[in-house]
Amino acid sequence: MVPESKYRFHNRHCLAKKGLQIYLFGHYLQPRFTKVKWEWQDPQVVGETLTFLLQIRHNYTPFTVKRTDIDIEIVHDGTPIACSLDFGGPGWQEMNRVKVTFTVRKSGDYNIAVLAMGEHITGSPFAKVFLPGSVDPAKCTIIERSSILVLQQGVYSPLLVEARDVYGNLRSISNAEDLLKYKVHIKKIGGSDSIDPELFVDSENRSNNSLHIKLEDEGIFQGTVSYDGTPVNNGELTIISLNDSEWYAVEKNIDRHCYNVWYEAALLPYPLTGSNTPPSIGNGADVARKSRKVYCYISPRNVSIKEFYMRIFPHKLHAFRVSPRTKFTLHPPNSNYEHPAFTISDGAQAPVSVVCRDRNVLVATYSRLVLLNIGGSESFKKKREFFNEKLLSHQGMKGGEVRLKINRSNLLESSYVACKNVDWLKMFNVTFEGEEGLDWGGVRREWFELLCIALFGRDSELFTRFKGDDPQAPVHPNPRRPPHLNLKYYKFAGQVVSKCIYESAISNARRQNVKAKFTRSFLAQLLGLRVNYKYLESDDKDLYRSKVQLIEKNDPADLELKFTEEEYNSSGQLEKVVELLPGGRLIDVTEQNKCEYLNLMARYKLVESVQKEVEAFIQGLNELVPDNLLGMFDENELELLMCGTGHISVADMKAHHHVLAGGGQRFTKIMDWFWTIVSSLTQEELARLLQFVTGSSQLPPGGFAELSPQLQISYIATSQALPTAHTCFNQLCLPDFPSFNEMQRKLLLAVNEGCEGFGFS
Repeated sequence: MVPESKYRFHNRHCLAKKGLQIYLFGHYLQPRFTKVKWEWQDPQVVGETLTFLLQIRHNYTPFTVKRTDIDIEIVHDGTPIACSLDFGGPGWQEMNRVKVTFTVRKSGDYNIAVLAMGEHITGSPFAKVFLPGSVDPAKCTIIERSSILVLQQGVYSPLLVEARDVYGNLRSISNAEDLLKYKVHIKKIGGSDSIDPELFVDSENRSNNSLHIKLEDEGIFQGTVSYDGTPVNNGELTIISLNDSEWYAVEKNIDRHCYNVWYEAALLPYPLTGSNTPPSIGNGADVARKSRKVYCYISPRNVSIKEFYMRIFPHKLHAFRVSPRTKFTLHPPNSNYEHPAFTISDGAQAPVSVVCRDRNVLVATYSRLVLLNIGGSESFKKKREFFNEKLLSHQGMKGGEVRLKINRSNLLESSYVACKNVDWLKMFNVTFEGEEGLDWGGVRREWFELLCIALFGRDSELFTRFKGDDPQAPVHPNPRRPPHLNLKYYKFAGQVVSKCIYESAISNARRQNVKAKFTRSFLAQLLGLRVNYKYLESDDKDLYRSKVQLIEKNDPADLELKFTEEEYNSSGQLEKVVELLPGGRLIDVTEQNKCEYLNLMARYKLVESVQKEVEAFIQGLNELVPDNLLGMFDENELELLMCGTGHISVADMKAHHHVLAGGGQRFTKIMDWFWTIVSSLTQEELARLLQFVTGSSQLPPGGFAELSPQLQISYIATSQALPTAHTCFNQLCLPDFPSFNEMQRKLLLAVNEGCEGFGFS
């Protein structure tokens, strides 16, 4: 933008040069005579396509305006909002008109600056307020709760709901009529009759509503929280209603930090299913007779199941960490068991079913401990805040800094040597050999990004992609790494990731995101979760489609498979045949054991072949980040913690795309509309657009610059079609839309409704 003072000089110079005649008859633009007509009523709700009109005049005489004469700046919270400008109109009366079109998704205060010849017009910048839309139950979230809601019988207990609109804006609900749209539907587990709980709702603040629930019955229940007849985002609840004695027993357990708390129980020989009937072993009475007397111990860190030899010597049979990923399934009453039953599982070991007289107290105590361990809520935002607090409390913050001198041409090795004996808790000050400049944070960020590329990027031999020609495929430790890349580099990679997590915990200003997209099975192993064949669906899509689905959908007897896995070299030649079980060469894969075969195959490919590499990585990771803290997250949350949200930059998209020939001047207008619409999309919608065009919602570590093929946008000479995409070529095809509104409607339809029906290929 040209400085304002220059335009003032231009106007004065124009007047002096052209004289009084030009000034009187309006042959140049005067900002003070420009008028604005707003095409909406204030206050306006977000989500609409909005327009305002500019009428450019000089001394009330229309002035034909050019694109270079006008600048529009729409800003919300420091973020510019894109807009589209249409000049003139069909008649001579509109030759001085400019139509400005934009879309607002975020609620709040906006500043709209209109500059003519570099000067603000009268009234500019204009302050506008946009309100959140109506409540969208799918975006509402129950906060500060665990997967099990514990109530005291006959006492009101609060449940906090955060209300949002379809775009994620916090939405205030304060009037009684709207508050009454909240409902809690409850029925007893194992029963069919609904229970109408006592419920009243109040407004905690501008966005949170407190649902106060009271149950007159004790026991276990299934509940659903809804708004206006639709369940809220995480509104499915398992509810335990405790009687007074049970409630005080839980309070006592928590007060004494669960010191030496145990409950007598019976361990069932097989895990129960939802119907209480274990597979392939007959009726429940048989199971009850084969049960073993055990004791369930609970502490702030673990739930363990022990039996005693000779009533003296304890033997631990099972242990589960107190964390959100350990799940309790509460079974309905069964006449085969004297006491209530539950099943406990964590994804890393086989589920265990137990019958226990004090089940409700045990599970309620566990639920309270989980919330204490993760800061009071199972939402990722709350868990991350609690994690950061505990990590800094555990490690502390060291003053001073460590100076690292790095060789760009040998980045990985020089970085490893520079960091070999340093204190990773201190701030790193980075310089590159032969380069001048002080590190105020920018050099350090560049080094972290380059180091992540060296460790996890396309050319790295430490990590690999199962589909090597797909730059968007996730990376996994390389089971065929070269001999010179020994395990020390995996430990170093873990240290780098832990350093990024630690720096991010200190402050947003020091945040370092790991530039990588890891396989789900690798993330699961970092958390100690058990890997099964379902992970292949995201990690090795080709193998999943070509082999796993074939076996899932068909009887494998015709395939003549054995419990073995063949390994091939890079040339496609068979190197060896690995037995997945002792004597696997002699064991046929059948309909009855095919799931076991698929799990063993997946564990061999994803776990056993890289076990040493993963162990070395975890060793480095745990140097700064304790294992017990990571246990509060699942795989998706761990990726968010390490790698951030995967921000999609519209500026990056603009800088790295290619427009195919065709469409002429008309397509130039279509592209102008396209960038205006795309700039208004939320990150979720941008991810969906990216998936629509490329088949993946995430970019390679290098952003759009690393997309291969490059993002392409082409023209379709029809005005009726919807946008189409060819994911093999990363190509988006845009029709000749008749208007901005029509283009926005159809593009958002494609983005929000998915790929089917839009020429996705």
